[in-house]
Amino acid sequence: MNKSKYSLVILFLTLIIFSLLIQPVIAENNKASLEFFHTTGCDICDEKKIIVNKIQQQYQNDITVKIYLVTDHPETELEIENHSIWKNYGFDYVPAIVIKNISSGNYTIFRYTEIEEQDVIDAIDAHLYGKPSETKVIDEKTPGFELILAILAITILLFYKKHK
Repeated sequence: MNKSKYSLVILFLTLIIFSLLIQPVIAENNKASLEFFHTTGCDICDEKKIIVNKIQQQYQNDITVKIYLVTDHPETELEIENHSIWKNYGFDYVPAIVIKNISSGNYTIFRYTEIEEQDVIDAIDAHLYGKPSETKVIDEKTPGFELILAILAITILLFYKKHK
């Protein structure tokens, strides 16, 4: 194996090892928020608010809880802002919950039919500690470290093939 091939193999292996080592460090530094969207006169919202309050107590030092009142016909500046945030997540109904990793911008959404206490807790743990979650993580802001690594690996392989 000539020197350039050997260098490329070493570089590729180094990147793989680096990705395995850095992932736990990134997960430990995460900050998360829980955003709860509800409206007045909504029995299901009141039921889910109990879950939110319980989770807020459980994670009081680890997450920030934001509660948004959503109205059908927003009039005030706050109502318009709350409605806009709610719509930007693609929601059509309340209640709704978003668990957001503040560090990465990744978030998990729970529509009104999906809000179950253990699922929300699992999503919070996934965003705080990097634990796997069965909930759908929507990542629209960052491509993720694994994707960047894969693109880099493909680039190196293409470079290697071209200079072979």
